[in-house]
Amino acid sequence: MKFPVPYYAGMKPAYSNAGDMSNKGWEISIGHRNKINDFTYGVTFTLNDNRNKITDLNGLNSQDKTLVEGYPNQGIWGYLTDGYYKDWDDVANSPKLSNAARPGFVKYKKVYKGEDTDPMLIDSRDMVYLGDPFPHFEYGLTLNAGWKNFDLTVFFQGVGQRSAYMSGIGLKPFANGANLFRHQLDSWTPENQNAEYPILVPEANSSDNYVKSDKWVRDASYCRLKNLVIGYTLPSAVASKLKIASLRLYVSGQNLFTISDFYSGYDPEASYSGTQGGEFYPIMQTFTFGLDLKF
Repeated sequence: MKFPVPYYAGMKPAYSNAGDMSNKGWEISIGHRNKINDFTYGVTFTLNDNRNKITDLNGLNSQDKTLVEGYPNQGIWGYLTDGYYKDWDDVANSPKLSNAARPGFVKYKKVYKGEDTDPMLIDSRDMVYLGDPFPHFEYGLTLNAGWKNFDLTVFFQGVGQRSAYMSGIGLKPFANGANLFRHQLDSWTPENQNAEYPILVPEANSSDNYVKSDKWVRDASYCRLKNLVIGYTLPSAVASKLKIASLRLYVSGQNLFTISDFYSGYDPEASYSGTQGGEFYPIMQTFTFGLDLKF
């Protein structure tokens, strides 16, 4: 942590070995295998969780609230939203983040109501805790089966609880000189006031719309069929006649489907806070056909 020093010291504060946080977690793994005549099968299930909590910051909660006592490190804090400003009268009579507000901009709620506050101005004191960006209840399920010379392996993987904050190119139309996605065309107009996205304006004029808020925090829990493999091994008697040790043919698929309430077309496992654009590249399905030959 950095502790402030008197301005007359003429130097910047150095890092100090201070502050405390705790990490507590657990993990379980359950497996079962069995054989019924020529049929064999196995099931393995794993589940783990880890909880992070900042316990002491010596009273120095960070101004951007990425470090707050009693909450996870890098927890998501932001503003609560209330749709969009409908018209100029709505702008004039509602709290605003800045004077840049206009019809079609995201409308924010005033939460903090102390005596020293302007009821028409949204500031950092109105930020609330919106979620933990770290994955919780990570799980995996592996299913194995075999019948005679056929084999099957299925692997599911997922996260039971996670909040993801969208920002950067992955969210903002025209960000960093980029174009926009087709789904971002569902933007606010006077005739489309329940749009998914605020009014389309140049990136330089849109910053108020994309500050941290509940509008851009989504449930990033998911379940994914990560891998599926089907194989066939040539009987050993046939392999011996062919003068080979073994021959196995197989086909596999990766990332076959994902069940999630996240943004359509986005990977709930990724972090969408960069400015380069690679983080929102769609997850790829991969199909592989193979032959494993041993002499």
